[in-house]
Amino acid sequence: MADQRLAHALPLPAPLVAPLQVDADGSRRLYEAWLAGRNDNTRKSYAATAKDFAAYLTRRFRRRFDSHEALTELLRAGHGPANILALDYRADLLERCAPGTVALRISNLRAAVKLAKMLSMVPWELETPSVKVERYRDTEGPGLQAVRAIARDLRGRAGVRATRDRALLALLYGQGLRRGEVVSLDVEHVDVDGERIAIMGKGRLEREWVALSPSVLAVLRDWLAVRPGPAAGPLLFGWSAITGEAAGRLTGRGVAKIAARWGSVVGKLCRPHGLRHSAATELLDAGMTWQEVAGFTRHRDPSTLRFYDDNRARRGTKAARHLASKVRL
Repeated sequence: MADQRLAHALPLPAPLVAPLQVDADGSRRLYEAWLAGRNDNTRKSYAATAKDFAAYLTRRFRRRFDSHEALTELLRAGHGPANILALDYRADLLERCAPGTVALRISNLRAAVKLAKMLSMVPWELETPSVKVERYRDTEGPGLQAVRAIARDLRGRAGVRATRDRALLALLYGQGLRRGEVVSLDVEHVDVDGERIAIMGKGRLEREWVALSPSVLAVLRDWLAVRPGPAAGPLLFGWSAITGEAAGRLTGRGVAKIAARWGSVVGKLCRPHGLRHSAATELLDAGMTWQEVAGFTRHRDPSTLRFYDDNRARRGTKAARHLASKVRL
C-alpha cells in the first residue's frame, strides 16, 4: 500500500515528444515538416515561397530574414496582424508577379500556418484570400497545323541539338507530358525494350509507367543514340549559348524558351502547355470522349477537359447564333 502511495507521489516522466514553440528551433522544425513527404515540385514551390516572403520582410523592415525567421515572424504576429502582413505581402506580389504566382504563394503560406495550428504552435489559421486566376486561357495551343510545321522544320534540321528538340516535341505533344514531367526524366526512366516511360505526374510522390506510342519511341531511340555525356543522368540537356554544347539538365524555363522559338518560326504563339492542349484538342476533334483523353493526359478529373472541349467547339457562340436565328433582336 505504501509503495502505491509512493508511486502516485512520483512525478510523471516528461513526454517523449515536446511541443513545438514559436521560436527559431520550432520554426525550423515546422519548415522541415512543411516540406517533408512532398514531391519535388511542391518542395521547390514551398521553399520559393518562404524565400520570397523572407525577402519581402527584409525589404519592409530593413533587417535580414531567412526562410525560418520569416515563418517565425508570421506566427508571432498573431491572428489579425498575421493576416494584415499577408495582405500587404499579397499586394506586393501583385505588383511584380502573375496572378497564378500570387495565388500559389498565398496558398503556400496558408498551408504552413495550417500545419502550425495542427502542431499546436498557434490556435488560428491564415485567412487571407487569394486572387482570382483565370484558368485554361490557352486551351487550344498553337494548333495542329502549327505543330505539323514545327515538326517538319525540326526534321529538316541536322545535328544533335535538333535531335534533342525532336525528342522534346515528341514528349510534349506526342506523349502529352507537362514540362515539369519532361525535365525530371532521366535515362533510366525510359524503358526502350518495354516501350514505356516512367512519369512523375503532377502532385504524385511516385512515378507511374506509361506506354509510349511507336512514333514517340522511335524519336527517343534516335535521341538516345546521339545523346552526349554519360549513359546515366538527365534524359534531355540544355545547350550552352557560349560553348554551343550540352550543359546540364534541361530546365522548365529552357523548355519554354525552346517552345517560343518554335512558335516564332511558324508564326504562332507556342507554349509548352499549349502543345499538350493542342494534343488534347486534336483527340477531342477525333471523337474521343473526355474520359478517353484523360487517360492520355492523366488528368485526375476527366471533367477538366470540358474547358478544352468548350473552347474547341465554341459552344457558347454556337448557342448564341442558334438563338439569334430564332428571334430578331
